[in-house]
Amino acid sequence: RQSYWVKGETSGHTQRLIEMRIDCDRDCLLVLIEQTGPACHTNRRSCFYTAIREGAEVVIAEPME
Repeated sequence: RQSYWVKGETSGHTQRLIEMRIDCDRDCLLVLIEQTGPACHTNRRSCFYTAIREGAEVVIAEPME
């Protein structure tokens, strides 16, 4: 790509930071955002659309319309 990737630069699908939290050990972040459009390049709201259930991958979220 030869440049830094900026979320929403071409698609308009953006994330606005609402709040950022840290855990008690200071080794994990929780970021709360307001999502505009899909976040994933697969046209889903999240990139975490596959679960592992009983040892098998299961798609738990379909692409947005």
